[in-house]
Amino acid sequence: MEIFKVILIGLIILFSAGSLMSYINKPYWFVRVFDFPLLGNTIFLTLLTVTYLLVFDEPFEGWPLILTLSTFVAIVAASFKLYRYLPWVDKSALPNQQDDPDRQLSILNANVRQKNKKSEKLKEVIAELDPDIILMHETDHWWHGQMEYLKKEYPHHVLQPQDNTYGMLVYSKLELVEPSVEFLCEEGVPSVHTEVKLRSGDKFRLYSIHPKPPEIGSHTQNRDTEIVLVGKEVGEKECPCVMAGDLNDVPWSKSLILFRNLSNMVDPRRGRGYFNTFNAKFPLFRYPLDFINFTGHFRLISLKRGKYFHSDHFPLYAELSFEPENSHDNMYYLEQEEKEDAEEIIDQKERSVFPKPEMPYFDELQDKPNEKKDS
Repeated sequence: MEIFKVILIGLIILFSAGSLMSYINKPYWFVRVFDFPLLGNTIFLTLLTVTYLLVFDEPFEGWPLILTLSTFVAIVAASFKLYRYLPWVDKSALPNQQDDPDRQLSILNANVRQKNKKSEKLKEVIAELDPDIILMHETDHWWHGQMEYLKKEYPHHVLQPQDNTYGMLVYSKLELVEPSVEFLCEEGVPSVHTEVKLRSGDKFRLYSIHPKPPEIGSHTQNRDTEIVLVGKEVGEKECPCVMAGDLNDVPWSKSLILFRNLSNMVDPRRGRGYFNTFNAKFPLFRYPLDFINFTGHFRLISLKRGKYFHSDHFPLYAELSFEPENSHDNMYYLEQEEKEDAEEIIDQKERSVFPKPEMPYFDELQDKPNEKKDS
């Protein structure tokens, strides 16, 4: 019994520290990695604490009291970040008020996992959902070949297949205006920036990004910088924008909070649920890593997690209604500390121009009058 008690207390201390790690504002991988399991970590910590209080009848004094209070603080601190995504909380993205098909769009965001060589299931997902825009990540040249058939129904596309797990394919039924492939922070890690013209003629700006995740021995500075740079650009443009992709980050992290505050975008998860998209193969270890965020010019028709297609990610699907006349105020007011944090992130990694890899498939855009070749 004494051994069980020692193990239980050790686990409580470990998971309490993990919950509090998310409040440390440093890009170290061994700190940021604790952002991901915050939900499961908090649930497990609560169960461990309840077990400790029920099994061991100890007076609330001395170190047992300190342990209990510290654990309570860790649970409350984590819950403060997590509760915003519960279904009964006020929704950040408001439901649509109009039903004009020409001003609506649907987006499918899917990380295919480069090692996954079973493309038929994804093709079934695409056929079932029939999205207007498809964003694929981790697409190498094999995946590009498998998706070649989409060009018939999706005449507008930006194709950047790469063999380093950061390839990106964008297919669209809607016209893409002046698309470009950018390398914001790191060589070989592209993002797609483009304007999109709706059937009504209205335009909005689309960003598809996939920064690197925290890795052992590697800080998250490049990931955080790419996210913050896009948020800063969206905020400065003050135009209708949509950002989608596998951000390798979670909604309650410091970098995503800064992103929302800089861009004034909403996360449709807030008030609707977590919609965990990774890891699709391990139900006990799932986090919301894939995003479709947008400015208040849009309202939400639907948001759902797609079917499993042999990737380690589930696809994320959203239907949006462009209603600038019904736009809601998403204005976040940056605290001085947040402004300094954003400036520090950007200053530490100035935007650089990296040598771009060969893009044999992207070259075909030069033949389209409404699109241009990246230079």
